[in-house]
Amino acid sequence: MPRRLLFAWLFARLLVPLLVLPLVGCGPSGAERALGAYVADLRGATSAPVPASSRPPSRLVWYPSPEARRLELEDHRVGFSDYRALRACALDDLIGYRNSILGRVMLESSRLVYEHRMLGRLQRCREQPEAPSLPAQLDALIASKRDQLPRVLWNATFGSRELAKFFGISGEPLDLDAGAMSPEIAGAFDRLVALSPALGSPSVEISQSELEQAYAVLQSRPYGGELLETAELLGFYLDDASRVLAKTRANGSVCRSGARVFEEHYRGRLEPFLAQRRRDGRKLLELMDRLAKSIELLADRSGELVVPPEVASYLERYLALDREGSLWRRFERSADAHVRAWETVLGACGQPPSVARPF
Repeated sequence: MPRRLLFAWLFARLLVPLLVLPLVGCGPSGAERALGAYVADLRGATSAPVPASSRPPSRLVWYPSPEARRLELEDHRVGFSDYRALRACALDDLIGYRNSILGRVMLESSRLVYEHRMLGRLQRCREQPEAPSLPAQLDALIASKRDQLPRVLWNATFGSRELAKFFGISGEPLDLDAGAMSPEIAGAFDRLVALSPALGSPSVEISQSELEQAYAVLQSRPYGGELLETAELLGFYLDDASRVLAKTRANGSVCRSGARVFEEHYRGRLEPFLAQRRRDGRKLLELMDRLAKSIELLADRSGELVVPPEVASYLERYLALDREGSLWRRFERSADAHVRAWETVLGACGQPPSVARPF
């Protein structure tokens, strides 16, 4: 192949795609385009004197950093003579692992399994007739290990990198044809909730592989962040559309054109999407609440827990159901207000208000 033709071929195959790549993902999402078309069509159909609004930049922030979300754990060290006395407890492999290169940089999940196994062996050792000749030191070590279990569990759940990735900001809200939340996500949270009653029990084995499977699900996709981005997006456009409906004056032409917009845009496409996102959000918040309560129960019986302030602020700001200012509550209020706005307009047009079914 002549050199000039070869260069042209390479340019077409390699360089042009690279030039196009930065443009991918820069435009509005499918959901945003559909919502924008809905509001624009509604404004045109009703001739309501409401100026068009531009969506402001997102106010979502990233899940707190590792330093802000994790709790400090105590490293217990014993002298050589105490270590020799504790050899009857069969701790050599655990102690060896903890002092290895990998043991010094354990992830939160590995630290949880390590602490669970260590406490279990210490408790079994204490119950043996041939227990070490250090009962006071052994009891103190067991008590200290048990006291920090809530912090260990916190770090492996709300303080974990996997949950931070789950709530990552991708800039891409859920698409209009997105299905329900994956049952694997619920299963992953259920696996984490089940850790609380098992931690520290000598008779219960915590499977590292099963735990890693749950973490793999949570970090495979920032679904929590996508759901929050979707709630923020929906809240803006629903409020915008509700302002248009509030200024709508019912007459023959408006009632006909408004009913068309309602059927084509809202009931045909947006209402199912809104209903599914609301169900998904409620399910996710329920899972998060169960996880938080499982840690609280562990703290009630095993030690104190102080939630890191930045995590508490994040959860209240975005996910709290009992806080009116949270993102999720604002989204739900916007959705309810929009249903009422349609009921008012359709009712004035002589159509049954129940046509705008709440979800």
